[in-house]
Amino acid sequence: MKKAIWHLCACSLAFFLPIAYAKNQGELEMEFLDELVTQGHIPAYRVAVVNEQGMLAEKALYYGEGIVPVEAIDPTSIVSLLSLSKPFTNLLALKLADIGVFQLDDPVSMYIPEFASANIEAEKEPSVAKPRQILISDLLLHTAGLSQSAEMQGWGPVAEYYQKNDIFGLKCLAGSSTQSLSESVQRLTQAPLQTNPGERFSYSVATDVLGRVMEVATNKPFEALLSEYISGPLGIDTLTTAVSAPNVKHVVQLYEPMIKTYPVPGAYQRYQPFSKFDVEVINAGIQPGCVSPGSGLTASVEDLVTFVSFLLNDLRLADGTPLLSENTLPLVFGSQLSSKFGKSPMRRSIAYSRQDNLSMASLAIRTNKEGDVSNTEDHDFYYWSGFSGSGLWIDKKTKTAGIVITQLYPSDRFLIPKLVAETRANLK
Repeated sequence: MKKAIWHLCACSLAFFLPIAYAKNQGELEMEFLDELVTQGHIPAYRVAVVNEQGMLAEKALYYGEGIVPVEAIDPTSIVSLLSLSKPFTNLLALKLADIGVFQLDDPVSMYIPEFASANIEAEKEPSVAKPRQILISDLLLHTAGLSQSAEMQGWGPVAEYYQKNDIFGLKCLAGSSTQSLSESVQRLTQAPLQTNPGERFSYSVATDVLGRVMEVATNKPFEALLSEYISGPLGIDTLTTAVSAPNVKHVVQLYEPMIKTYPVPGAYQRYQPFSKFDVEVINAGIQPGCVSPGSGLTASVEDLVTFVSFLLNDLRLADGTPLLSENTLPLVFGSQLSSKFGKSPMRRSIAYSRQDNLSMASLAIRTNKEGDVSNTEDHDFYYWSGFSGSGLWIDKKTKTAGIVITQLYPSDRFLIPKLVAETRANLK
């Protein structure tokens, strides 16, 4: 307690800075991230950058002596992926499509018949008498007409319906009891659609529905499919929907913003431990309330590094075997949102997306200034980022990729473009 009071009055910061660099590489300068930590905006970060041969550099920092306890994020730390779950689930779906389990243009109602009678929310689209069928490709691209729960950054009447009926919300991430994916999706089928499928990108629980489609199509649980086709082949055994008992000790705290209404001299911590779960857990994944293929996966930092290395190397496993066929691989790095959605198809749902497009693997595509997204030569980099501020990127121009973990939810900071720029500068 005396240490905390001394810290507050003296405005002094103490922190631990573990740095590891690959041989013959310059330092990984991340001053802008250091400032976010020392000024109390984020509790901690860890950045790892790889090239085609392996680890290039790592850097981490945490606010170690503040009023709010913070621990370092190290390679074995297990974090809640939240929205970073989506690329894993989408790649699983592409793999199943690749081996003929289903077709990407199959109607979802082939596997979940209740979606055949879906209706659009009346106030939204009164002129649409009967919406078109949702396709599996709509689930991969968030064009299915679904929404997010209001407590998960969704908005509008459908998002409020999800929250009221506990559809893939906070209780799904952490709850007193666990519901099956089948039960959760069954409740979702009773909700109206937000828009007519295929007419607009709308960030949503579509990835969760995709997980259920895969269960029905294979007659296997989502977790078993994830292990068989993704985590097993990649050797990333911490990728899971529920952290195993031996690994709970590696789970790091999730934080939320804290706004102080009284003056505090100097820099202070603007966050606190996440408090919105109904149960006492430090992070999603320890005691999940449901299976969420779109937001509920967890993994260690080192397994995330393995994953981005795999993406950078054109989805080749450690022995050189490609995960996907030559016919399916272009869907991973190719733009898939139609030009009919306009030049900024995702911006209405994801503010920082500018004129970005989306691949079937849930990788956002940022183009060069005035670039043509249909031309892969104009692609600047690929990324995905979640509301926790964490994210991943693949930079084919420099043949590097990376991850950043921050553990602050929700975060209004989009770190990826700056991280790409900083990495490129350090490689010169």
